[in-house]
Amino acid sequence: MTKKYVWLLLLVVLISNMLILRKYQLQQRNFANYALHVDNTIEYRDIRVSYSVRFDNTPIKIDEIHDLELCFIVSKLHCNQCVDSITTLIQKFNTSNTEFHFRVLAKYNSIQDLHLFKRLHGIGSSIIPAGELSFPIMETEIPLLFIYDPDNQTAHHIFAPDPHDTELTLKYLRLVCNILFSDNLSIKKNLSSMET
Repeated sequence: MTKKYVWLLLLVVLISNMLILRKYQLQQRNFANYALHVDNTIEYRDIRVSYSVRFDNTPIKIDEIHDLELCFIVSKLHCNQCVDSITTLIQKFNTSNTEFHFRVLAKYNSIQDLHLFKRLHGIGSSIIPAGELSFPIMETEIPLLFIYDPDNQTAHHIFAPDPHDTELTLKYLRLVCNILFSDNLSIKKNLSSMET
């Protein structure tokens, strides 16, 4: 009878230890996700302090985009050298980070101008003609980068890259990679909480 109680006690201790270990692993994983979220928030705040970020949480509707995606607004009115240097920087970042991709929203007079822009910059993905999009963010006088959230139809983490400060732009692109390709869906879905 005593052996039976000893085995039962050992079984209870073993199950308790397994439950405690499982809870510890879950807490560790949650803490790692929280730490990544905090790091991204701090990094984004540093970028905002270093360079003016405008229009966060601005409404915009882009039918062609169905997942969180980095968008790059270019226009015929923007400085050609600025657009060229920023596009080249993004393309280089794209080649060294295979999972990274971006979408170009282009405001040009004709479809020929769009095709010329695409060919000159070697852009493999489709370009979204943005001439008919009449949202405030599209009226920018400078090229902009932002994360588009199709669920809320808003632009987040809007960044005006400085063609003369490539390090800050690379810092922003790394941050975007952390957000878009994180395994934690709550980080992706809580973009607005990172902007406070």
